[in-house]
Amino acid sequence: MGGSKSIKSALINKKNDLIQIKSERPLFFLWKLIIGLMVLIFSIIVGYQLFTNTEFINELIQESGSMGPFVYLCILSLAIVMLFPTPILKIFTGTFFGFSLGLLINFLASMIGGIIAFFIGRFFFRDTIKRMISENKLAIELEKSLEQEGFKLSFLVRLSPLIPDEWLNYVLSISPISTKTFVLSNSSSIVYSLIYAYYGAILGRVVFSQKGLLEVNYTTIDWILMILGIIATLISVIIITNISKKSFEKTRFESE
Repeated sequence: MGGSKSIKSALINKKNDLIQIKSERPLFFLWKLIIGLMVLIFSIIVGYQLFTNTEFINELIQESGSMGPFVYLCILSLAIVMLFPTPILKIFTGTFFGFSLGLLINFLASMIGGIIAFFIGRFFFRDTIKRMISENKLAIELEKSLEQEGFKLSFLVRLSPLIPDEWLNYVLSISPISTKTFVLSNSSSIVYSLIYAYYGAILGRVVFSQKGLLEVNYTTIDWILMILGIIATLISVIIITNISKKSFEKTRFESE
């Protein structure tokens, strides 16, 4: 309990320091707001152009040649920053680039996009995000619990579907966790990066197939392994979610 009081005291002192800085350096915070809005507007414009037409993405990657993986990495990173649901895009990496390269692109995009979103939230939109989640009970409880078990909870929540991964970057940006803790917990995204790349390599090309499954020939063994893989994935997600919930409830109870 003593540790909890010291953390709360440190947070209060930090908040008071920020209030003092804001009063002494109003232009600094004005420029932060302007830069943040410019990043947001640019991301919205580019994101809208990219994600309203998936055929454009396909053509862009094909025309990029050897730069295709880098182009797709940028697109996926931007999608994460823009809070676009990215599972289908991460599946497409397996479709376009195969399992190994797809896994690498998914993981790097999760790290790069996550870190950018974290910094945008922490340094430009902290107050806005706090207001946005003020009525979300789960997000508020998570923020409080992170004061006690920052790394453990952020790691487990990242692996569970309690909060969408893209939104979690911004929720964590206003929490007490350090940048180092965020980066370490974000590395757990390799688990879902692997899953998406795997299913993308097997099933993803069906999405771009004009005749769907009719053009995809799999043996009986392939289908059995695929179904078993899906079942194993669902079981793993359920187990991880239960562990996360129990850890979350335990930390919340101790903090009270």
